Amino acid sequence: MSAIHLLTVCWFEILSATCSRCGLKYNKKDPVDRDYHEKPKGCR
Repeated sequence: MSAIHLLTVCWFEILSATCSRCGLKYNKKDPVDRDYHEKPKGCR
């Protein structure tokens, strides 16, 4: 693997979180995506 590929993978893992309710990965930096998974009446 190249250094660029490793950095891209690491960056994606840092920005992505797994939702405790639905189990899907979402982007923590995207306000719409984050609100959907973290607000009380978000994903189900």
